[in-house]
Amino acid sequence: MAIPAGFGTLVDLATAASAQDLPKVVTGLGGLLVVGSVATGVRNYCFTIAGARIVKRTRDNLFSNLLAQDVGFFDSSSSGQLVNRLSNDTEKMSQALSGPVFSQGLRSIVQGTFCLGAMFWISPELAATMSIMVPAIGALSMMYGRVIKKLSKETQDALASATHVSEEVFSNVRTVKAFANESLENKRYGQENQTVYAKMHRTAQAGAGYFGVTTFVGNASLLAVFSYGTSLVMNGSLTLGSLTSFVLYTVYLGISVVSLSSSWSEFMRGLGASSTVLELIDKEREKNNGSLQGKLEGLIQLQNIHFRYPTRPEARIFEDLSLVVQPGQKVGIVGKSGSGKSSLAALLLRFYDPLQGEILLDGHKLESYDLHWLRANIGYVSQEPVLFSGTIEENIRYGKPTASFEQIKQCAQKAHADAFINSFPDGYSTVVGERGVSLSGGQRQRIAIARALLKDPNILILDEATSALDNESEHLVHDALERLMSGRTTIIIAHRLSTIMTTDVLYVLQDGKIIEQGDPRQLIASPDSIFHSMAKSYQRT
Repeated sequence: MAIPAGFGTLVDLATAASAQDLPKVVTGLGGLLVVGSVATGVRNYCFTIAGARIVKRTRDNLFSNLLAQDVGFFDSSSSGQLVNRLSNDTEKMSQALSGPVFSQGLRSIVQGTFCLGAMFWISPELAATMSIMVPAIGALSMMYGRVIKKLSKETQDALASATHVSEEVFSNVRTVKAFANESLENKRYGQENQTVYAKMHRTAQAGAGYFGVTTFVGNASLLAVFSYGTSLVMNGSLTLGSLTSFVLYTVYLGISVVSLSSSWSEFMRGLGASSTVLELIDKEREKNNGSLQGKLEGLIQLQNIHFRYPTRPEARIFEDLSLVVQPGQKVGIVGKSGSGKSSLAALLLRFYDPLQGEILLDGHKLESYDLHWLRANIGYVSQEPVLFSGTIEENIRYGKPTASFEQIKQCAQKAHADAFINSFPDGYSTVVGERGVSLSGGQRQRIAIARALLKDPNILILDEATSALDNESEHLVHDALERLMSGRTTIIIAHRLSTIMTTDVLYVLQDGKIIEQGDPRQLIASPDSIFHSMAKSYQRT
């Protein structure tokens, strides 16, 4: 801020034709330029790094809190929108907190304040003329900031919807291509993208109006300063050097105001994007009030359970359901689609809590157990096991991250997976692709079983684990499952008689209630039993 005064001194020296002090003034100004340049670089670096750290912590906290939400939250939230919040919204926050925006805004405030003070010190008359500009542009900036904040949030919401569509299409690209619906998906994404463009267009209109007005106000103020300042120089009230310093301070003030306005609009954009991010960070996590841990015997008791999904409160799933699974027992659950079989597995894993009734494990309420410990002791193998896009070894190791390679190999052998894994050129380092797309259904299932074996759970839930396999794959998977079930309390949800008939007791579900139970061999032999009638369709499938 001393530089404009120094330039004014140079002009006065030139006017007076005095060269005696010229070297000293030039050296001083040169030193100030060097110090100012270094300080500007350091300031920009420090604020950029600070902004990057804030955004890193924000992303870490957001990801952690999203992952800590209950399953019901993900039922009502699309993965594409959540990914957009994690990437694009936090990126907007990053831009608002970076050196060119946040630190420049602070610098503009300090610089503008000093310029006004210097201008009043040089010429109160000229400063009074210029001071009209500041509140006018300040008021415009506040109005523009509010508009930008609102438009930014709407733009980010629209962008989240577009991201959701693209993520959904790419995740199901085989289905899209199988139905030759590329044009349909192009149209759907185009409509979402058009909404994003419309919001950006409104933002551009607001910016055009704002910067056009502020530019006019700034230039008009500069013209007024030059006109009035020239008259003051002509009547001897002001030296030419002082006018030069005043004009330079006016330019600096204008730069500060424009820079502050730009920083303010970018900051409000970041604030608009951050509102949803901060709401998600502050969102209450999945409840884990239990602390009970210890060796599980495997006694499971469901007492008068009533349950409906949070996203479908009108649809009754269970109505006064009760059943008992003894330690080490193999229990089969059968019923038509929609009877609540998979919902039973979700309740035991505490993905959801019942609306009424109690679930007891070894005589203790399920919610009294530490949630992470509980799930670590329950193994779950579904009809469509989800594999991550890494290697086979990484997918099996997911069951126990600390496991050695030898332990992984042993579990793969027990799951009848070692042979086909070694047939690949890269063996256990073979990349399976997203969702394990490069493997067959039977191969994915055996890797999932190896993963469950490595986890070594006390309780096992098999949710139609063989229903989608061919006969050869089913034979291998069935044998692997028998090894997995050995010595564990097991709940089997299945459609194939070969799996159901080996259970100790069978429960038949219908409309959320148990309508029949008993030994599967006795039930199938009884012509009057409901399972006897169901078994005919089971054999056909």
